[in-house]
This record gives sequence, structure tokens and C-alpha cells, in this order.
Amino acid sequence: MQTKAKKRVNIVSVSLVKESSFLYEPRRCSSAISSYQLFAPFVESKDREHVVIAGLNTKNEPLLKSLQESA
Repeated sequence: MQTKAKKRVNIVSVSLVKESSFLYEPRRCSSAISSYQLFAPFVESKDREHVVIAGLNTKNEPLLKSLQESA
């Protein structure tokens, strides 16, 4: 019986640190386009893939935005 090769999985940690803030005029992310508009100023000039995270409250109002470069 052959054994399958095992896959190594990286263990990482992420810390949440407030760096700054900005005003978002629409106030809500109610569609994919409004979500894109939230991140567009931060990702359009990037030359690599990034992971973006938006923290929203129950009214779809952005509370936080995170932008991480992909490994």
C-alpha cells in the first residue's frame, strides 16, 4: 500500500493595528461595485496581487479595511 505525500501548511498570525482612517462618502457597501469603490484607491496602482478585507457592520457600513500583499 502506498502512502500519500503530505502537504505542508504554513501557520501565520495576523495582528490588527489601526494605521489611519479615511472618509467613505457612500457610507454603505450595498453592491459589488460599491465594495470595489471602497478599495479602488488603494489597489489600482499595485503591481502584485493583494488580499483585501472589509469589516462591515449589520447595516453594511464599512468599519475597517485591510490590504495585505499576497505571498
